Amino acid sequence: FTSYYKTVDDLVYTKLNEEIIEFSGTNFYVGIPVTSHVNGQLATFTGSNFEILDDVYHLPVRDVGETGRAIEVVKADGITTIKAAGTGIGGTTDSFGYVNKKFSGDINFTAHLYLLAEENLDSKGGLMIRASGSADTPHVSLLTNPRAGGLTMFYRESAGGE
Repeated sequence: FTSYYKTVDDLVYTKLNEEIIEFSGTNFYVGIPVTSHVNGQLATFTGSNFEILDDVYHLPVRDVGETGRAIEVVKADGITTIKAAGTGIGGTTDSFGYVNKKFSGDINFTAHLYLLAEENLDSKGGLMIRASGSADTPHVSLLTNPRAGGLTMFYRESAGGE
């Protein structure tokens, strides 16, 4: 997984990070995770042009781990707003709302990430690839995170690992 970013003013993409994560199966899930870092309270994530996910509004949504609130997805004028709760992404288990689609093979996944209206400094939203819907599964994510000061990469190399 190689992550790149660019701002509105940039002409080219800048490499953020690269990480190799092995999934045991041939299928994996690609999507948009959102967590407020506060169980039961919603954080709001806004974006557009999710190029691999087609019509985000009609994709399956799931809670990964216990979140305390149902995920909400609204699409209007080409902008997708996702509201979800959960206690976080990272550590040995995750808890977040996930708009996702099952894939296999090589993929390129791009999106315009506009805003994460955070519940607190550890709220997160962005792009994620994960081995399954299990809370402790391997994953790699490019996430907006106020504590990190912008975009950061999170990953778990093995089930139940950190």
